[in-house]
Amino acid sequence: RGFEGTPVFSNLSMLQPAFRCPPWPGALKHGSGSAFHASVFQDDLLAMAAAFFAASPREARHWCLVCSDFRDIFHSFDIWGRLIASVTWPPSFKRSSALLALTKHGSKCTTLFVDGMLGSTDDIASLARLCPSVRELEVTGIGSEGVDPFAWDIWGRTLKRLSLSFFYDAIDGPPALREVLFVMVEQCHELEELRVAGLDWSTARQGCLAALAKQGLPKLGRMQLLGAEASPTTQEQADLSAIRPDLQVQVAVRPMPNLDW
Repeated sequence: RGFEGTPVFSNLSMLQPAFRCPPWPGALKHGSGSAFHASVFQDDLLAMAAAFFAASPREARHWCLVCSDFRDIFHSFDIWGRLIASVTWPPSFKRSSALLALTKHGSKCTTLFVDGMLGSTDDIASLARLCPSVRELEVTGIGSEGVDPFAWDIWGRTLKRLSLSFFYDAIDGPPALREVLFVMVEQCHELEELRVAGLDWSTARQGCLAALAKQGLPKLGRMQLLGAEASPTTQEQADLSAIRPDLQVQVAVRPMPNLDW
């Protein structure tokens, strides 16, 4: 318990779960002996080849377009689901194709990274609907538009680790930090680890701590605050410790704020 200067957990965008497809037997039991089925063995080889070479949904789609056998193999061995376990948004390929893949297999996604600076956060509600089983989520570039509250209605039942990075804009002003955090605290009942970055304006930390003072997040055990204004006062530390005595808080203060002037 207490405030330290070391990070709680690594950046979620670095979490790229390795996918290794175990070999499937080509010999099947038949009566008292074993019968070798060439067709099954061929499917096994195709599945292992697809699992090895298809590193992204885009590559998987190309494989399926080239050969109908691969399309069948991807469905039979659930390779689509394994490739979509970790998703980065916006996609590096056509958005409509990515949405189609998530429509079919989004329930297999457990790790999601949304780059709000690159593609805005407008798709978060759609992503929540298509990927309802996300356990680890990182959202960057959250501005004055905030995050659609609908997302927390869905992800509040599954999220274990959450990283939110806010961004102060010279034209739009401060991001909707209070609005996002207050709703999130009420909805995310399973959350265990929280990272809040971009606390770079004068009232950012107070807004964050005010949200944590609300009832909610019953399983939260670790939190990281990051930004030029992230370091709490002695009184704020005492108040938070009184409200959440089991919460471990780490603070990382950067010398210069990340503001868009």
